[in-house]
Amino acid sequence: MREVGHMLAAGHLDRVKQQNRAERIETALKLLKDLGGAATLQQSEGKDFIRGKGCPLSAVTAAHPEACLVAESLLSEIIGTPVKLCCEQGETPNCCFEIG
Repeated sequence: MREVGHMLAAGHLDRVKQQNRAERIETALKLLKDLGGAATLQQSEGKDFIRGKGCPLSAVTAAHPEACLVAESLLSEIIGTPVKLCCEQGETPNCCFEIG
């Protein structure tokens, strides 16, 4: 799953390599939107989180939560720092990624 995320990010890496962290996060949010998600950057307890309203992969993640690893690796590549999955699973999944 992570390899798929890396492959999705590969086409965008040249564009983001000159961007700072904030610009990379904005690019990552736009990519999630392009995939069908609605995500925002939120801060809590001194940490940055990307939180989604709904999940663009919900048809898959309901039965296969490991599919969230696609987005986790995509975000890590685009932002240029480790991103940790903290999604809410279940009937109405919501994306959540902690930015390292």
